Amino acid sequence: MSGPAPSEGSTAHVSPDRSGSGPALLGPARAALWRYASAVGMIDMRKEDSVANDAETAFDVYANGVQISSTPWDFTIEFYLKRSADLKEPAEMLGRLRISPAHALILARLLQKQVDVYQQQIGPISLPPKLFNDLGLEQ
Repeated sequence: MSGPAPSEGSTAHVSPDRSGSGPALLGPARAALWRYASAVGMIDMRKEDSVANDAETAFDVYANGVQISSTPWDFTIEFYLKRSADLKEPAEMLGRLRISPAHALILARLLQKQVDVYQQQIGPISLPPKLFNDLGLEQ
């Protein structure tokens, strides 16, 4: 897979994988990248040999904030954790995911599909109308 190089300070590194057949991403971004690759059909996570399960390097965090930006060449999704309602306290940046525009489109559609399934099975997700307006989104 190609894409922008990790930014300075990133914890992602490329090294040979365990099978020696190609590069494997190490660091906290690996699990997110594999989940993303599975979502866009690049790998099949249902097969045990498709993903190396390493709990020590898996990226698994809770985020309650997100910031999305784009250029003509890529989309960047930054995940944040805000620990209190105090507006003076800054949010902690947890990680950054960079993907191509084509992958962003597929990710958006897959996420919407999953939200639809959730709402059919669990019930509607209630949000204040002002939130949609502030974000420039339709309800």
